[in-house]
Amino acid sequence: MKFSLKRIGATGILLGVVAGPVAVLAAPQAGAIPPVAHPKQDLESAGSDTIYWVTKAIDTQYNTNGNAINSDKDHAGPIPPVNIAPFPTSYTTVGDAHCAKQTFNSSSAATTPPNGSSAGIGALVADAGKGCIDYARSSRGTKAGDPANIDFWAFGLDALGVGRFQGAGNPKASNVPANLTQQQIIQIYTCNPATGAPYISDWHQVNAAAPKGSLIKKFSPQTSSGSYSFFNSQILNGTTVDAGCNSSHLTTFIEEHDAAEVPTAAKPNAIFPMSYAQWVADRNKKTPDLRNGIVEMSINGIAPSAKTINTVDGAGHFIGTRYVYNVTMPTQPDYTDVLRLVGADNSGAGFICSGAEKSIITAFGFQPLAAATTGTTSSGTNVTLKSACRVNPTPV
Repeated sequence: MKFSLKRIGATGILLGVVAGPVAVLAAPQAGAIPPVAHPKQDLESAGSDTIYWVTKAIDTQYNTNGNAINSDKDHAGPIPPVNIAPFPTSYTTVGDAHCAKQTFNSSSAATTPPNGSSAGIGALVADAGKGCIDYARSSRGTKAGDPANIDFWAFGLDALGVGRFQGAGNPKASNVPANLTQQQIIQIYTCNPATGAPYISDWHQVNAAAPKGSLIKKFSPQTSSGSYSFFNSQILNGTTVDAGCNSSHLTTFIEEHDAAEVPTAAKPNAIFPMSYAQWVADRNKKTPDLRNGIVEMSINGIAPSAKTINTVDGAGHFIGTRYVYNVTMPTQPDYTDVLRLVGADNSGAGFICSGAEKSIITAFGFQPLAAATTGTTSSGTNVTLKSACRVNPTPV
């Protein structure tokens, strides 16, 4: 297994908006989760790279707008998934009565932040009532091994597709076809146990225009990421990257959505899973542009777009559509404050679930959710209030 954490990119601040059929929100029911009379809390999230930047933008709004929902002036902050540019190379929390200030950087194992959805969820669970990790960011839903007492608050839709390198700056045209079937992707990323080699290892096998000997260069998100987990469960239909492969046919693992880590020489034959929302945000300069010439491909003849990223399974639905989530645990000491930021109950909707952040969610390439009944929490509470979130929804 190869692994890299090099980061390349420049920050950007221009606003870009992606419209889509699920971006229209009916007004949620009035009201908000009541504030709690206590000193200011520090609400820190950890985990997903995919939703770090949109979370940072939402947190800034929550901290500075003086809105009625945050009437007790809590502070929200996202712990970066890695301490390598373009992410902050060091991050210090504000701290509160439950947890003192702490600095995250990669100078030691003790201060290295959780990188990826599963790592963030693991950090939340391990925090065990301390209030240092208040909630987790996740681009995957619940999976086997997750504790029963956590809740996944979906606040938008994304799509995990696969990309080829066809954009500006590439050395020559890609040998990768514009469309692959799901079965072809499975056969590229997994191997015949009898030989240890991929079932499909040469682009000529699926693209007659590619010369024989166009050996496939497969890349994957790091294994603690929600994108890796979702790629296995959804795109690979429950199998695992490199299943059956010997040491000569392993995937190169890189930071999720960082196509800048793919070497120039590999580009003509490279394939890499990438979030559609991240691709759009990079294009619109809402996030550091790490596309490196990658373009999203079609799977089964359907490309990810604002129209095909939807909850309607069937014709016109992109197979890689997924929810993105904020994950909470009711036993955390700041739980009510966290709920006011990322959740809802029958007294009202929190900041994100009220629909107040629809424009930010859309600007970062995600599709916000229309107002509907919120759902049932892990404790069995049926939140009948209509909100722009779904708690513990059935995967798309």
